[in-house]
Amino acid sequence: MEHKNLTQALSTLRIKDQNFDFASFSADSFRVQDIIDKASSDIVLRLDTGAARNEGSQSCDQISNLLSSFQRLDTQLAELESQVQSRCTTLQDGVAADEAAHLARITVAERELAALTMTLRALETRGDNLTSFASRVGVRLQTVDHQRRRALRAAEALQHLAAFSRSEDLSSLPEIFQDDDRMEEAASIAAQLSTAVGKAIQSSYGGGGGGNGDGGGGDEDGGTAYNASSSPDPKFSPSRFRGHPAPGTLEAAAEQLELYRNVLDNRIVSKFDLAVSSQNFPVMAHCARIMAAAGAHGDSLLISRYISTRPLFSQPIIDYSNGGNSSNATDPRSPSPPIQQQQQQSQLSTKLSSPSSSSPSASTSDTAAVAAMRSLTELYSKLSSAIRDEAVVMEQVFLDCGKAVAALVERIFEQIVQTALETSLKPPAADASLDTSAELAGQGGGLVPTELADAACGTALDRYMNLELAWLGGLGNQKLKTAKRTLQKELILDFISMNEEAVKRCVQVTPAGAAASAIRMLFHSGSNNTSTTIMGLSNKKAIATTTQACLLGQAGTHMLLGLGGAADRCVSRLAGAFKPDLGANRDAAARSEATASLGTLLQAIAQVTEMSFMLKQHFDRVIGPLVALSQLESIACVEGLAQLVAAIDARTAAALERTLHQLFRKVAATLVAEQSKHDFRPLNSDRAAVRTTSTMSSTTINNNVGGIDTPTEACLSAVALLRAVGQQTAAHLHGSNLSSFLNAFSRRTAAVVETHAVRFIFSPEGALRWRRDVREFATCMNELGARAAAPAFEDLFSLAGLMIVPPESLPGLLDGVGHLEKARVRAIAERREDWKTARVGDRPLHALFS
Repeated sequence: MEHKNLTQALSTLRIKDQNFDFASFSADSFRVQDIIDKASSDIVLRLDTGAARNEGSQSCDQISNLLSSFQRLDTQLAELESQVQSRCTTLQDGVAADEAAHLARITVAERELAALTMTLRALETRGDNLTSFASRVGVRLQTVDHQRRRALRAAEALQHLAAFSRSEDLSSLPEIFQDDDRMEEAASIAAQLSTAVGKAIQSSYGGGGGGNGDGGGGDEDGGTAYNASSSPDPKFSPSRFRGHPAPGTLEAAAEQLELYRNVLDNRIVSKFDLAVSSQNFPVMAHCARIMAAAGAHGDSLLISRYISTRPLFSQPIIDYSNGGNSSNATDPRSPSPPIQQQQQQSQLSTKLSSPSSSSPSASTSDTAAVAAMRSLTELYSKLSSAIRDEAVVMEQVFLDCGKAVAALVERIFEQIVQTALETSLKPPAADASLDTSAELAGQGGGLVPTELADAACGTALDRYMNLELAWLGGLGNQKLKTAKRTLQKELILDFISMNEEAVKRCVQVTPAGAAASAIRMLFHSGSNNTSTTIMGLSNKKAIATTTQACLLGQAGTHMLLGLGGAADRCVSRLAGAFKPDLGANRDAAARSEATASLGTLLQAIAQVTEMSFMLKQHFDRVIGPLVALSQLESIACVEGLAQLVAAIDARTAAALERTLHQLFRKVAATLVAEQSKHDFRPLNSDRAAVRTTSTMSSTTINNNVGGIDTPTEACLSAVALLRAVGQQTAAHLHGSNLSSFLNAFSRRTAAVVETHAVRFIFSPEGALRWRRDVREFATCMNELGARAAAPAFEDLFSLAGLMIVPPESLPGLLDGVGHLEKARVRAIAERREDWKTARVGDRPLHALFS
């Protein structure tokens, strides 16, 4: 009964204590005595009436027991609290001590690391010093080894020189000079010894003057000249006719060396002649190498002998007196028969005595001139073919093929071409006219002979310039059609050679007063057709029909057509997207693509630049001195060159602009073809993985999940192509041309990247990856030295942030892109995937960009 009353009192106490809650409960505020006092006071009030008073006395013991229990519990709780606080204090002290010890160890480790770093730097410095010392030692060892080899060669040369100075007969020379297999080495040694001995003798005799009685004069014994065409007996010594020098002297060595070289040259020449007759090219090449090592003359003797055996100089090619008919050809070097000369003189006399008959004779003269031109054209064609054939052989035989071909061409011009020109282009009745002028001058006519000659030949030479220009124009147009819009350096050389020959003829047959004007017409006619062709070349049909007679017209047409053809081929190759084959190396494929496309155009530009320089050299060497006396004609020639250079610059700029346009169309097509929408808006699983990673640290986003730090495949393909194009450009362009190209190149790259971005919808993760692509493009441009678009790429980085941050952060970013056009900023912001749904406060996103 008492227990029930106590329980009811306690429950009543809990109900009435409205201030008690678990939030305010703590170990310090909980007092068991307070609860007991409050409960006991309430119970006393309840037990103070009637029968309860009697029952309360019976339960006092129970309450006392309960009170003691609560007191004991209070005491135990206080002890427990004290123990917990003591242990916490001990633990804190231990942690502080451990932390101090750890910091002390870290400090010691940092000092040791600093000491180790200094030690490593000292070791690195010592290593560098050791490497430098070893390098110097290596250089000195190489120098010593080089000097040792020179000393050995000098000792060997002295031994050979001693052998030559003491030998009475060539058969007593060392084995190297007897062995046919080592003939090349022996020839080189003999040439060096001969040069050294000649210098020594010259210095010993005071520069070659005077000599002793035994050795002969210094001018005779000291030289190294020899007659390779003679065939001396091996035992013959030229000094026997001048007296024997003392054995062991330099004079004796010089005589034996001269004799040995003569014998060696004759043996080689004989062997070479036999090889030429049997067409044994390896033996011919071996003989040429020996002669090249034999001394200053080199293989010139063999080149001359080989050229003299060519059928080109022993058999006639074209009969110039028979209208160019090669079937009845005679030697063009033979003079005209006396009967022909008498007929020509009689025709001249008839012309001079009968001026009224000039019309039929002019027609006959034109026919003969056309026939002569045809014969010359046929001659040049055959000579060109023959020179090409001989050049192939000379390349296999002679070490200096260019020297051999030059000698062949010079011989052809001296013996064939000049004779052909003199025979075919001789003005009609010129000899008779000169004879007549001389006769008139002898009779005292009072006129200067040159004036009489000009007056007599004037009628015959009136049509010379028209015929010359017509022939040059026809031949030039034929060569232009053969070229087919492909640049050929050989064609420019042909044009220059044709012009130089025409200038020589012009100087010979044109009166002195008209020579400058005629030469200018051959170099730059200044006609409307030619000027239009040089400046524009807009009408391709006119090119095939317009006669290009002057040099600048022919060369300019070829260069501009070649540039246009190269640009067309480049643009055609750049069509479509760049897609490397499966499994192929992307960078190698990009380099191949750049070489086959832009490399073709850049190589053509380099060729045109070289051709322009060749034309300027021709003007400075040939045309300029001849027209210098006429200021107007000289200015006209310079203006013609300036027009051609301006036209080439304009065509080059247009070709590069067209190529750049097509290149970035290819880059855009590559990005579209290779880019996936999931690159910039990944699937939910990828996005969740990236978000999970982003909660760990900001650096994890850039390095781990979802490939955010890896450029997309489309970006890698486009960058590989752009890098290859930039490298190809740097290999061909230089200076300001390269800088201008790279500036335009980088700006267009930034524009293409931004244009490509507006084709896709971006999630925040996708925007991070697009910014990585932008960084890859910017790095590529920086590596190529194209830094003009660096601000543009920085703007793209800022614009990418508009798609990365949450909507509530957008207002803070707008200040960073405030310098950009609002339409451009809005176009990028609209690519957010939450553009239509997100809000900033109570405003939609588009309200921020209005």
